[in-house]
Amino acid sequence: MSLVQPVARSRASADASGRRGRATRELILDTAERMICERGPDAVSMRQLAAAVVQGNNSAIQYYVESKEGLVRAIIARRAAQLEAIRKTMLADAIAQGSANDAKVLLAVLFLPIAMIKDADGRHVYAGFMLRALHSIWGEQAHLTHQAWMRAGPVREVMDTLCALRPDLSGAQLASRVLRLNRMFSSALVDWDHMRELAGEHDDEAFLLEDLMAMVAAAFAAPLPGPGKS
Repeated sequence: MSLVQPVARSRASADASGRRGRATRELILDTAERMICERGPDAVSMRQLAAAVVQGNNSAIQYYVESKEGLVRAIIARRAAQLEAIRKTMLADAIAQGSANDAKVLLAVLFLPIAMIKDADGRHVYAGFMLRALHSIWGEQAHLTHQAWMRAGPVREVMDTLCALRPDLSGAQLASRVLRLNRMFSSALVDWDHMRELAGEHDDEAFLLEDLMAMVAAAFAAPLPGPGKS
C-alpha cells in the first residue's frame, strides 16, 4: 500500500476542514456585524448570534470568538484590513495626481471606503456597526486608543498631513474633529439607508457622497471657537 495516498487524503481533509472553518467564521462575523448594526452590541447575545447562524448553541460561536468584545474586535480587524488596502490605493492615486495636500481629498481617503462596505441588501452595514459598537465598547474617547490611527499606514499618513494643514489645532483637537466628522459621515449613510428602506424620496448615492464630502471638508476647515464663544 502506498504511503502517499493516506497522506494526501489527510491533507485534503485538513484543507477542507480549514475552508469550512474560515467560511463559518466569516458567516459569524457577517451576521454579528449586521445584528449589531441593527440593534447595538448590548442587545445582541452570543446565544442570539448562534441561533442566527444556525449553530444551535453559543459554545459553537465561542469556539471562533471568545467574548462579545472579542467579536467586535474581530469584525473591526477584518474590515480594517479591507479598508487599509482601499485607502492605500486612494492615497497613492492622490500622490500621483499631486493632490495629497488637499484636505478634501485626504478626508475622502479616510471616509469614502466606509461607504463601500455594504451587506447583501445594499445597506452601509459597517457604518452602522461602527456607530453603535465603538461607543458601547470603548466610550467617547475611542480615538485615543484606536490602533488604526497609531500604526504606520495610510491612515497615519493622512492624519499627519491633516495636522500639518491645520497647525492651529493640537493633535488631540484634530483627532477629535476627525472623529466627529467620521461619525457625521457614517450617520448620514445610515440615515440614507433608512430613507431608502422606507421607499421615500432620497438623493442617489453618488450625489450623497459628493455632498457629504463637501460638507466634511467645510467642517474640517472651520476655525476653532474663539475665547468666550459657545
